[in-house]
Amino acid sequence: VLFSSLLGSTTALLNQSRKEAFARMKDNDNLRRFLFENQVSLKIGNQILHFTRTNPTMKKLSRVSEADVPCLKTLPVSLQMHLRYEVYAPRLISPGLAWLRASDNDVMSDVCANS
Repeated sequence: VLFSSLLGSTTALLNQSRKEAFARMKDNDNLRRFLFENQVSLKIGNQILHFTRTNPTMKKLSRVSEADVPCLKTLPVSLQMHLRYEVYAPRLISPGLAWLRASDNDVMSDVCANS
C-alpha cells in the first residue's frame, strides 16, 4: 500500500512538472512569436528575452511548501516532526536559535514542528 501511494504521488508530481514545463515553453514561444511578428529589433528582443529569463519576479516557480504536498499530512506525527526539523532548522540562523540548536535538539524540534 505504501509503495503504490508513493508511486502515485511521484507520478502526480512528474505530471505536474511536465505541465509546468510545457506552460513555460508555450509562454516563451508566444513571446518569441510576438517579437517576430511585430518586427521588434533583435537588440530589444534579446534584452526582453534576457530580462524574462533572469528577473526573479518573472519566474513562475516558487518554493514548494509543505502545504503543497498533501501526502505529507498522512505521515506519522513523529516523522512529520523529523521532516520539519530537517527543513526548518537550517533556516533558523539567529544567534539565539543557533545556540539553542546546538544545545537542545528537543526544544529546537518543537520550534520547527510548530513553524
